Amino acid sequence: MKRIFLSSSLCLSKQKALLPTTTSRMVPSSHMSHQAMMMFQQQYHQQNFSSNQSMMMPSTSSSDGANIPEPQLLYERFRNVKKPLKKKASYEQFVQTENKKVEDISLTNLKLPTPLKKKRRVGRGAGSGRGKYCGRGRGGIYSRSGINLPIGFEGGQTPLWRRIPKFGFRNGKFKLDYQEVNLEQIQYLIDSGRIDISDGKTITMRTLKEAGLIKNVKYPGIKLLSKGKEFFRSKVDIEVPKASKQAIKAIEKAGGSIRCIYVNKKSLHAMLNFERYVNNKGHLLSEEELKNPHIIYHKYMGMPPPKLLSYYMNEENRGYLAEFTKASSFEFYNDEQKQ
Repeated sequence: MKRIFLSSSLCLSKQKALLPTTTSRMVPSSHMSHQAMMMFQQQYHQQNFSSNQSMMMPSTSSSDGANIPEPQLLYERFRNVKKPLKKKASYEQFVQTENKKVEDISLTNLKLPTPLKKKRRVGRGAGSGRGKYCGRGRGGIYSRSGINLPIGFEGGQTPLWRRIPKFGFRNGKFKLDYQEVNLEQIQYLIDSGRIDISDGKTITMRTLKEAGLIKNVKYPGIKLLSKGKEFFRSKVDIEVPKASKQAIKAIEKAGGSIRCIYVNKKSLHAMLNFERYVNNKGHLLSEEELKNPHIIYHKYMGMPPPKLLSYYMNEENRGYLAEFTKASSFEFYNDEQKQ
């Protein structure tokens, strides 16, 4: 009987904490019979059920006495509840507060929190799977440290790159690398006054070197490209070793002319370093050659090699040999036509 009373008193104490503070407390005495105890529990449950019902139903009267409908009261209670932030709002809050703590990402501070792969510990017994020989085998060059075999080594036998015969060739030794010059660069030098075109002189590689556009030009010279052709508007005469077809069109559209001439190493040296050439061989030059360097250029220019001969004989490329091919044009006849 004492145990039952204790358990029921514990249940009553738990339920008593859930009751509102306004309700009257019913505390059982320590000396109650079993029948009185059952009646007390029945009255307590009835009182607890009625109080819970009154808490669940919202009151329809406000503090000022006005009647508020139940749905509106529920809506106001719902609005007062603090809702979790949505994605956009939480992101804005992160940008304003938390993002200030994060340092800027760069290649110097990119690192993983932990290594991707743990270091392999070998030689720790047969149960580890890498014991005794540590996965290197029982001998040979591959079980030693400091192995450094050349690429393509096949253990002493003739490697693949020696078993297959040679074929093909590389022509890099004879490749012609032209230094590129664009039309927009020439137009900029003319606008800035570094190239004077008022006297009608021809623009050569020497003119571009004196203007500071090219430096240390090597054989075979420069090639004129059409970059910035929409800005080119000067009427000039240009003489270069090579030019693209678009550059030729742009120069002739502006009213100028262009001629592609061949320069070998000797004529290129005389053109770009004329003062040094005069100091060394000035006593061998005539007064006319000293006044007009173009005579020296053409004197040492010579004929172009066979691979470049067709380029300078073509009128579309504005080659300097195109005029001679027109003047010396002839026809081939067979034996029947000759008779």
